[in-house]
Amino acid sequence: MLRILIYMVGGLLAAFILAFVWVSLRSTKSQGDRGSGSPIFFCLLLVWGGPFFYVELLTKAKGQLMKSAVSEAFYSVEPNATMVYFKVLSCHDNAATALAVGKSQDEYGFADRPLVLVRLGRSSSGWEATEVRVAVSDRHGVSEMVMPPYR
Repeated sequence: MLRILIYMVGGLLAAFILAFVWVSLRSTKSQGDRGSGSPIFFCLLLVWGGPFFYVELLTKAKGQLMKSAVSEAFYSVEPNATMVYFKVLSCHDNAATALAVGKSQDEYGFADRPLVLVRLGRSSSGWEATEVRVAVSDRHGVSEMVMPPYR
C-alpha cells in the first residue's frame, strides 16, 4: 500500500511540474485565457499510466520468448507458490528484467503475494535467468520498491 501511495504522490508532483512547464510555454494568442485543467489531466494520465502502458507493450512484444525462463526462475526461489503472471519491465539487446507475481500461503495460512525480480540474459539457446531475487514478500520479510507498483 505504501508503494502505491509513494507512486501516486510522486506522479502527482511530476504531473504538476510537467503541466506547469506546458502551460508556461504555450502561446496566449492561440490559447487565450483557457484554464489549466486539460494539461494537468493529460500529464496525470501520462505520468501515472505511462509506465504501466510501456510495461504492457514490452510484455506483449517480448513476453512469450521469456515465459519459460521467468517461470523456471520464479519456481527456483518460490517452490511452494503459484506464479500468477509476469511482466517485462525492461528489455535491451541481450538483457532484460522481468517481474513475476505469485500467490502462496505462509505457515499460518495467510495469503502472500511474492514479487520476484528476474534479470535475464540472451544466449544462443534463448533467454536464461542470470539473477533472481525476491523483491516483495511478507513470508520472507522483504519489501523493496518496485516501479511501477505491481501486486
